[in-house]
Amino acid sequence: MAAVLGAAVLSLSAISGEEGRFNAPIALPSLGPAPALVSYHTATGATQALPDVVAAVAAARRGDSIPSGLNPPIGKLRSIAPQYVLPDGCISRGESSQTTSKICRVGETTSRKMIVLIGDSHAMMWLPTVLELAWQDGWVVVPLLRTGCMPNRWITNEGPSSCRAWYRWALRETRLLHPRITLVGGSIGERPSLSVRAAVDGIIATARVLKPHGRVVVIGDPEGLSMQPSDCVLSSHASMATCTTTWPQATLRSYDRVATATRRLGIGFIATRGFFCFERRCPAVIGHTVAYWDNSHITAAYAVQVASAFRTAFVRAAAMSSG
Repeated sequence: MAAVLGAAVLSLSAISGEEGRFNAPIALPSLGPAPALVSYHTATGATQALPDVVAAVAAARRGDSIPSGLNPPIGKLRSIAPQYVLPDGCISRGESSQTTSKICRVGETTSRKMIVLIGDSHAMMWLPTVLELAWQDGWVVVPLLRTGCMPNRWITNEGPSSCRAWYRWALRETRLLHPRITLVGGSIGERPSLSVRAAVDGIIATARVLKPHGRVVVIGDPEGLSMQPSDCVLSSHASMATCTTTWPQATLRSYDRVATATRRLGIGFIATRGFFCFERRCPAVIGHTVAYWDNSHITAAYAVQVASAFRTAFVRAAAMSSG
């Protein structure tokens, strides 16, 4: 999963020759204005979705064909542009017994405005988006990420002890770094279970622990798919309908619980569900972009596509955070 993410990286201590090529100035276009969101009502209140998502759900209801010219191509769903790829050592691997990683700086590496991005692969998948925001607004970003170390494992004995050791290390490093904003993200899951409940508790507990040390913003973990997008799109009877998942109302509760708890605690929340889903329907393809590279991780192409909307939500969530 680490190959799916990254950016031009500077070590806090020194710039190696390998890292230097990732930090060369990159001519990046400015992010355009975020599209006006479409408001609608759910069982838990009013919410919003991107117009492209609403259009994709409408296409699914009609049973339209999958659009041609998909980005990324189905055979390259995990591909990512070079400027988002981190050098080795900047991400902690879940299969490793090591419980730390290099402290790397990405984005505007000389900036005094710092974002720490902490979490598992569901935080990591947002790194291209966060980097676009950082390049636009002059943030340095320090990723503290470990694959396979989900929030339910942060606060329970589930999974390897190396995950919990990494989590304690990441909390210590975040406090030492004194970021202006800490972004917390992690895999929650849709179907109700003890692990899902523990994951919700893990996200909330982390945000609460870090809140005294600066503003904290939680990235909502949106619903995914009930199928693998590549299998669906390549099937002989593929359509927007067959490649769209409709989630039961009960599966939305864990996301909603995180949103409610963080706001009650004075912690910012980025509502990402509307970047992917509308009225409980989540299409694998939005416009001409494949939104997911598996049933729960978003493609780098789509992460960049929603960067303007994410930036707007980030600014609003940071302002609401009372850290």
